[in-house]
Amino acid sequence: MKMSGSQVRRCFALMCVLVVLAACDSQTEALPTQMDLNAISTNDAATIQVVTQAAVDLTATRAADATRNAPPTLPPTWTPESVVTQPAVDVALPTATAGIVDRGTLFFVFNGDSVAMLEADGSAEDLIDIGGAPSHLTLSPDGQYLAYVKQGSGSAREVFIIPLNAGNDYQPLPVSCVGYGRIAALAWSADSKTIAFAASPSSDGQLGIFTAGIFGGGQCPTGNNQRMLVQTTFNAVESMAWNDAGTYIFLSSNAVYGVDVSNGTLYPPLTRPTGFGPDFNLSFRTGTTDLYYFKTERNDRTGETGGLLTQASTAEMTEFPLQELRGTPYYGVHMRFSPDGRHLVAATVFDAFVQDMTINTATQVVRASSFPPQPVFSPDGEMVAYVDTGRTVDPVPQVWIVSRKGEDRRLLTNHQEGTISYLNWAP
Repeated sequence: MKMSGSQVRRCFALMCVLVVLAACDSQTEALPTQMDLNAISTNDAATIQVVTQAAVDLTATRAADATRNAPPTLPPTWTPESVVTQPAVDVALPTATAGIVDRGTLFFVFNGDSVAMLEADGSAEDLIDIGGAPSHLTLSPDGQYLAYVKQGSGSAREVFIIPLNAGNDYQPLPVSCVGYGRIAALAWSADSKTIAFAASPSSDGQLGIFTAGIFGGGQCPTGNNQRMLVQTTFNAVESMAWNDAGTYIFLSSNAVYGVDVSNGTLYPPLTRPTGFGPDFNLSFRTGTTDLYYFKTERNDRTGETGGLLTQASTAEMTEFPLQELRGTPYYGVHMRFSPDGRHLVAATVFDAFVQDMTINTATQVVRASSFPPQPVFSPDGEMVAYVDTGRTVDPVPQVWIVSRKGEDRRLLTNHQEGTISYLNWAP
């Protein structure tokens, strides 16, 4: 459904944005651009209560556990730089600034219902796809496409892409046609031409591993060579990663497994989980055969569980399990590499660190966020975007950016409600 500018303005005047969103839920057309997310309000009292209660619960948790804000201890081989914390006061929205304005566009899932774009200088923010409960939003390695999962035909969940090289014409295009009720994980090939995904007919069913080309989706499955590589016995796949050579797809389901793309062979477990939780959040360092992931560990002093940064070489897939090298104990839940592979940003539930992979130093860039930070690098690797509250008493997630050295911190949004998930930063 397309709306003219006058219709949009009348809709806002009548405070009926959510009615429009609900009406569009079953549509696949993108909302016209230039819709200001900051102007969106809600009549959903339950939503407000849930968000507010989350903030109250978080405050109570922090008061009860004064040790939670302490950063994890880095091993002696790592040299920490100075910690730079974000200000605890309200920060004005930035104006367009040289050096920031040319650093691309942020994309994220807003309120679990829409795909949103945000200019990296904070100058514009739009909803580019409405409805379908989008999830697993992920940027292609070449920065030209967004892939995500949303409702397709009927109750089926399918993979869609949005080309970013078509100016402001953000048109979602279908990729998959499995007709299944669940897609659990996505992974791009290194050449940005193929997507791997894990799918099952039901919400708790066993997952098959599929691949599909991003071109020819209109004639799926033959036009884009959609195929199932292997049917697994796994009911859950936390994450997937495709090696640079395009020969193996790796997936985490408690342990890490590998799938041979040429013949669909599923290898035995490549890692040994600790028993405290799964090995998770798979990621390849650019230009290497080194697979990085978090290995769940438990802090005996605090009782905290989280990810220990671990790596394994996948150059030789002959002896299993692979040799694992354990590194920094971040107790992390999320990590991303910079495009050039030199830096890694790793986040705990409330903090984030940038690690220089060449000189072995780490700098804390986010401390005590009110929400999981979900940090991502800018295309040039110099800035980090993350999620936090805008004010110390404001329970609404906002997008911030900061340099990888913890400097030049800026607030980009002023949302009045809603959630932010699957943050990405495109050129």
